[in-house]
Amino acid sequence: MNQTLRIELDVEFFQIEDAAKAESLANEIDGTVYTWKTIGKSNWLEHGYRIVDALGPVILPKAWPDTLQMCDDPDDE
Repeated sequence: MNQTLRIELDVEFFQIEDAAKAESLANEIDGTVYTWKTIGKSNWLEHGYRIVDALGPVILPKAWPDTLQMCDDPDDE
């Protein structure tokens, strides 16, 4: 049976130009780099560093899924 868990986790967000710094820190703390990606109002984290549709890298613990869905941006009112 599959279940959906909603997890709140504080992460350090890096600017795209600081990707090397994120990778270095991930190695120091035994984490891994994910890319915060966005299209329209949709947001997700993707394992590894990719610059297409990216806001920037974040560091998460190792052994998490390759893709993590995030909440969509709220509608503008």
